[in-house]
Amino acid sequence: MEKFGDLARRLRVRMTRSTNRENSLDCRAADAINQLQANNEALEAENRRLEAENRTLREGKLVPAAEAEQQVEAQDALLALAPALGLRKVAELLGVSYTTVYVHKEKLGFFQVGNQWRVWPEKLKEMTSGSPPQPAGLR
Repeated sequence: MEKFGDLARRLRVRMTRSTNRENSLDCRAADAINQLQANNEALEAENRRLEAENRTLREGKLVPAAEAEQQVEAQDALLALAPALGLRKVAELLGVSYTTVYVHKEKLGFFQVGNQWRVWPEKLKEMTSGSPPQPAGLR
């Protein structure tokens, strides 16, 4: 997996030299590599969880509620590792134009990194759900 991390870093360095970073194929490739790495980590964690669950079922043991809660928290932590989305990806996901997303970027919860606008997938889901945000304890 380390060789993919090196490849993503080299692509990002090449991307900084590009005149149009948002459209850069290097940027898209690096984002795709990062997304695949995050997906791979999530799948490995899910595989470990399922192996533990199968082992527990074979042994006929009941899992304590505290342990089950820890597994749920671990899955939530993996979701937090998902990379932030760019304007074009959000436009594609929402089925609207890039300009529409750019105009409403603050309403959608975007933040700026350098000269790029990004949004966390969880924040985008919250902002586009149509319901008012809830305190963290009520979710």
